[in-house]
Amino acid sequence: MSNEVSGLNTRGDLATHIATFIQDLSTARRAMILRDLDYGYRQALERYDWPQLIRWADSDIVVSSGQAYFFTGKDVRTVIGLVDATTPFVTQEITTSALIAQSGGFTQISGIPTGFAEVGEFGINTVLTAGTNLEVLSSATDTRTGWIRGRLSGQQKTEAITLDGTNIVPLGAWDEVFEFSLASSSTTLTVTLRIDTTQATVAQIVPNESEAVYRRYRLFTLPSGTRTYRIIYKYTPPQIFSETHVFQIPIENYLIEWGIAKSYESRRQYDLAGRHSQLAEAAITKTWYEITGNRVDTAVPLAALSRITQGSGIVINAYGYR
Repeated sequence: MSNEVSGLNTRGDLATHIATFIQDLSTARRAMILRDLDYGYRQALERYDWPQLIRWADSDIVVSSGQAYFFTGKDVRTVIGLVDATTPFVTQEITTSALIAQSGGFTQISGIPTGFAEVGEFGINTVLTAGTNLEVLSSATDTRTGWIRGRLSGQQKTEAITLDGTNIVPLGAWDEVFEFSLASSSTTLTVTLRIDTTQATVAQIVPNESEAVYRRYRLFTLPSGTRTYRIIYKYTPPQIFSETHVFQIPIENYLIEWGIAKSYESRRQYDLAGRHSQLAEAAITKTWYEITGNRVDTAVPLAALSRITQGSGIVINAYGYR
């Protein structure tokens, strides 16, 4: 944004300002304000296609010869574009709003247009061979509980997990894993899910996480050799755990008015709550229009964009391939 001002940036700063404004510095009120700030932030993230949430990764995606699937990292919410990292490409400036609705598109594999599309969220980042035995362990002393859900021999399967520190906990055979979760997070421990025969890691729950979620995508045509891809994606910000958290998008004014409105609403002072709700709406609208009106959102590989022409069964991408 132009003319940005520092101060009142962290979650704790905003909570203090709101508590002072409504003249209630109690511990209970502060806890309510922090909860309201988190909810307002979540609402704002979902409301617009913020350019601050666009990311590039030049070599995160590697697909082996003949492999149909690839997985994205936990911070990937939506894939905007995909392009072969080993070949040059032309970039094209385009707004986030014009890109973010895409759930699939074209990449180039040695000059051949190849489609990709999301096929779901999974608890692991690997396609398992049927009947693969899995095991789980933690990086240190750890007795947390959790669960793993998936399929075996065409049937749904769920196993409860009780961690035993660095000792291996066997989980039996699986054809697929849809969910790998723990009942609580840790600030220091990493929990690893792996194949028991090879010790190959298929999922991790790292500090400040309680669940492993990976998005799976399918390619067609299949690559004829090992390929490395550049990925352009919409980023999912990390969970909020402390008052020192700095918000990823510049909506502090909106969050202040939102927090004040929610505090008045909890006191049943609906006239004041309504007024500050209006101020919150004006603040976030102003921020969004200032961002979209005064800077280019992102640049993407031209080859990653697609245009679909319906009729006579012909599909044409941005380069005119059929």
